Amino acid sequence: MLLAIQLDCLTPPRLTAWGLFYLRVSMATVEQIAKAQAVFALMSGHDGPALSMRKACEQTGVKVPTLLLWVSEDEKLAEQYARARESLLDWQAAELDDIGEEAAEADNAVKIAGLRLKSDNRKWLLSKLAPKKYGDKLALGGAHDLPPIKSAQVFSDEQLAAIIASK
Repeated sequence: MLLAIQLDCLTPPRLTAWGLFYLRVSMATVEQIAKAQAVFALMSGHDGPALSMRKACEQTGVKVPTLLLWVSEDEKLAEQYARARESLLDWQAAELDDIGEEAAEADNAVKIAGLRLKSDNRKWLLSKLAPKKYGDKLALGGAHDLPPIKSAQVFSDEQLAAIIASK
């Protein structure tokens, strides 16, 4: 079995009187990497509809905490997980069109209400998981594409008296 080993010395590499040498070894086997990549492929929708991490883990026989441990220990797996997660969100956003078309073709109010709820839930979840891409834009001003917010002008007592006198 091949191992990807990262050695991280906790103490300088020297032998103590008892011959102890402390090492922390993080091992991700090739089998673990292959299982994680299979989960990521299911999440990103390469082989069919994109699945949530929980459902993809169930199909591949990997427990969710175990997968998250592997991802936290390996930078390459973390990058692959991030890409799979982004693909999953894009897939779910694209499914909103299908849900809308299905609602337009629905023949009863109960089915339409169910599809509206599904669509609203999906939009809310997307806005929370990827707010920069799918969240609501708040037009407060001051951004590079909006004019700055005009602040209130402060008048002195003499200026206020002149304004009141002119009216």
